[in-house]
Amino acid sequence: MDKKYPTIKERILLVAKNQGLSYESFLAKVDLKYANFKGKQKLGGINSK
Repeated sequence: MDKKYPTIKERILLVAKNQGLSYESFLAKVDLKYANFKGKQKLGGINSK
């Protein structure tokens, strides 16, 4: 039985959606760029400073 678990980045986007915020504004508040949450980059980890 294969279950597809969302990536950490997909879960972060779900938090923004559940709070009724745009992805861009939510990610700006946590000092991340939306460009890192699209395409192939969505599969990578979160870069921290």
